[in-house]
Amino acid sequence: MSPTETVCYLTADLFYLEVVLLRGGRVEDVRVAHHGEAPVSSPSLLQLLRMKKFQEFSLKLDDLASFYIIPGDSDVKTKIYTCLRHLETDLFKISHLPRSLRESDLHVDLIMNGRIGNVQPGKEGTPMTIEYYISPLDVLIRLSNTGEVSVGQMALVTVGSSDASHRLQRASLISSPPQVDSFGFPVFQPLTESCSELLPATFLLKLQPPLPMLMSFIEKMGKITDGVIAEKPQQVEPLPQLLLNTSKTLSSKISWTDGVQFVVPLPASENHSYVFPGAVWGRESWKGALIHTVPFTHPGHVPALLDLLRHQSAINLLLASCFSNHSQLIVDAGLLYDLRCEILPESDHCISVTFSLDDNNHLAVRDCGGLSSDELQTSDA
Repeated sequence: MSPTETVCYLTADLFYLEVVLLRGGRVEDVRVAHHGEAPVSSPSLLQLLRMKKFQEFSLKLDDLASFYIIPGDSDVKTKIYTCLRHLETDLFKISHLPRSLRESDLHVDLIMNGRIGNVQPGKEGTPMTIEYYISPLDVLIRLSNTGEVSVGQMALVTVGSSDASHRLQRASLISSPPQVDSFGFPVFQPLTESCSELLPATFLLKLQPPLPMLMSFIEKMGKITDGVIAEKPQQVEPLPQLLLNTSKTLSSKISWTDGVQFVVPLPASENHSYVFPGAVWGRESWKGALIHTVPFTHPGHVPALLDLLRHQSAINLLLASCFSNHSQLIVDAGLLYDLRCEILPESDHCISVTFSLDDNNHLAVRDCGGLSSDELQTSDA
């Protein structure tokens, strides 16, 4: 408490809270201040205290503290936090570089095609956030203004401890105004001893929600970050099984050994069947793990990492659209289907969907090649 008992201070290594009190114990303001920065009012924390929701207030403080779990003494923690602030500055610079638009809606284009996605600065003591993917359905809803658009895939920009020391920036690595290469990306200053320091930490993209990822994509992320990778996944499973495990609405009690088919009811009383052959989807090349954080050490890593995260999100959404709670073994006799499709993985960037045409004399094969548009091919059955 302050000597006048008008301010209560809650302190931590990298931030503190000021709770400004009125007579009788009423709360006038709640301010959050990070090391070396001026306090900023937090309306959300203020409301919680005024409503005497002390448990929710405590959880908010836990969240705030968890964003900056940094090893070392106060001096090391301060250095790492300073590096994070300079990283945020450079990510903002990258997000504002000129580029050609690919979507008619500027907000959608920023999320799906922006070099750094839709970047929002940290506020009220929370980290910078990056929205990097939105579903096609939500894009249509946004463009038609027919409903509320749900929040897409997000990543919080934070820091985390590391067993090994990494060279992190302690100054902006992008000149003002930025110089760009032939691809429109900024030219970074080298990480010399004058603008960086070896510290026991990495930057992190904290994914919300966590993302099921193919092992091949996880390995690609390690190559982007020069060998800086997350801890080895404890549980590796076929990607479709991972998607079911993380679904809030679908049952995960399905065996992929013999394959499975999902019956998806559609409008106009139609039923589509999506067949997943077990032998194919059980291959090592289509196994993955649930990723919570993506470590990196340089702002130049982020655009390439986001490309992989978007690619994986698109694959996950495509596969999830074939799932339902109506499943059965492939050999089981079931309903008469208006359309029966076989879903096969061709590579980590291509999935084929094979189905019969109406005349029953032809098959159609749709190659879904990652994020690009593809041709529809037909062949004699």
